[in-house]
Amino acid sequence: MWRHRGAVRHRDRAHHGLGPPVPRRAHRLPPPAPPRDGAVRRAGGVSVRRGGLTVGQQALWLLYRQDPAGAAYNVMCALHGTFDAVRLAEAVRVAGGRHDLVRSAFAEDASGPHRLVHDTALVRLEVRDLPGASRARLAGAARTAGLEPFRLERDGAFRAVLFRGADEHLLLVAGHHVATDAMSQCGLVRHILDAYADLTEGRVPQSEPLPSFERQVERERALQDTPRFTDHERHWRRVCAGAPTLELPVDRPRPRRARTGGRTHELRLDPALVTGVRDAAARASTTPFAVMLTAFRLLLHRYTGERDIVLGCPVGVRRAAGLRETVGYYVNPVVLRAEIAADTSAADLLAAAHTEVRDATAHQDLPFPLLPGVLGVRRDPARAPLFQITFTLVATGRLDPVADLLAGGVREIEYRGMRLAACDLDQQEGQFDLAVEVLAGSGGTRVLFRYRDDLYEPETMRRLGRHYVRLLSALAGTPPDEPVRPPAPDAEERAELMALGRVRSRT
Repeated sequence: MWRHRGAVRHRDRAHHGLGPPVPRRAHRLPPPAPPRDGAVRRAGGVSVRRGGLTVGQQALWLLYRQDPAGAAYNVMCALHGTFDAVRLAEAVRVAGGRHDLVRSAFAEDASGPHRLVHDTALVRLEVRDLPGASRARLAGAARTAGLEPFRLERDGAFRAVLFRGADEHLLLVAGHHVATDAMSQCGLVRHILDAYADLTEGRVPQSEPLPSFERQVERERALQDTPRFTDHERHWRRVCAGAPTLELPVDRPRPRRARTGGRTHELRLDPALVTGVRDAAARASTTPFAVMLTAFRLLLHRYTGERDIVLGCPVGVRRAAGLRETVGYYVNPVVLRAEIAADTSAADLLAAAHTEVRDATAHQDLPFPLLPGVLGVRRDPARAPLFQITFTLVATGRLDPVADLLAGGVREIEYRGMRLAACDLDQQEGQFDLAVEVLAGSGGTRVLFRYRDDLYEPETMRRLGRHYVRLLSALAGTPPDEPVRPPAPDAEERAELMALGRVRSRT
């Protein structure tokens, strides 16, 4: 059985904590902000109207207020290319103006947090010249700019920066999670590129506003008046009843207050293994996600010795009509919980995962920040509520080549006359103890391990990643009616064990 060697094992069972804070109205969605003078006002000839926030956005706003200089919730997209700065600035203005969240600043008064929606985009293209800069230096500058704090009250939640180096440029489009998510960010970049291509070709770019994100807010608020909301509460009470706090053994003592910030370990799956995962999913009549989730659960079982495995899984909730192209925050984490036993067959493990994911998806509309209140979970400033580890999969493909590029599915594309190359930026680190994201694109599959570096050493994550790949391979190759056996130590692990034995023999 794999264990995390050399770790400090801290097991405070006091429940949960950080993550998105729970709004004071713990069991129900907040009512719409009351009408008031100034709901629509003009300042200096600029029209500003008041807009609502979803519960998830309110939670992220509270996190921002607690740590305005934090960067754990900055979402970045960047790509290499060659651009005309004047045309690109116009493309950013036009594309940004189509989305009401790109036109929004954020505020709070006695009635609660809300948006102030302007009639034009708040984001403007900034140009930073780096004469002679290499591609690597451009990427470093982009990541630094992407981590710069947002001033949501004044400047809104987005920034666009063009870095001009020796032979090429790099475009960064960054947004705060309160107003965007990964797929929305990809969509905004695509809209900017389309507007740029139209301007280059002498056409008038699309500028009509897309449907307002307010539809998502209204849909969420309407949920509280339906029996389905009570059904969601019942479901999650049942799933979470008596759930333990699952924690990987840590390399350093857990601080009394969690902090954001961390690092990323990345690995790329061998194409043959990806094919094996798809074949295993087909044999089990399930999805590749269920196979990869089950392998991760087996890994946590072997590292912690726990059988009751509780994880978070961010899912998309872009459900309101007409919002397919509208930028916004459409993510809601759900709880995934399963029992792992050493003698359970591969088929039973995959069937359980399939059922669990299906049921969680059916009840995904209960906003996660309300769940601790529904369950009566008290806050612990050292931990996220309900789970400290998350696992998710983002799939892209050739139908959206820009998203495929930005997610790392391919390294280069030709898009409307532009030659574009991917630029991967480490980001969103430290939101949880460990957040694993699988990025499955047309050109390959990557696995990102984002972790808190105040708890874990880089070598721990490298070892964890290596063990995950080996367990995933073992699961994909296990006959359905047999349990999954941990693979024998590889050469690197044998060398580590021998070195450990030599150290012990000298003590």
